[in-house]
Amino acid sequence: MLPLAPATLATSRTMFLSSLGTDPGATVIREKLRVSLIQGQRWRVTEDSARADVILFGSASNVSGQSEGTTNFAGTAVLRLVSSVSTETVWMFEYQRGWCYSCSISTRVSSQAFQALEGIP
Repeated sequence: MLPLAPATLATSRTMFLSSLGTDPGATVIREKLRVSLIQGQRWRVTEDSARADVILFGSASNVSGQSEGTTNFAGTAVLRLVSSVSTETVWMFEYQRGWCYSCSISTRVSSQAFQALEGIP
């Protein structure tokens, strides 16, 4: 995370979520993040970028591969918040991979991003 422009972040309450890429997993991660943000305490989510204090940009994916007869899944996400007024990047996030047995990778990626966004003072 990048603690730039704390005054901008401190006063920001409304967020627009842009596309997080063309990977099918990106859409699922974005929508799971949207639901978490709506249910959370910190942010209001808008469908109109002109009404947002900040816009979430970035890339996310949920990829699978075969190894020794086993399907493995891996998630990725690199996200940033941009001030809709100054167009400066005011916050950044990168998903930290970890072991996830019998859990949804898209849920793990979106949950980690949500916790980081919700923790912005």
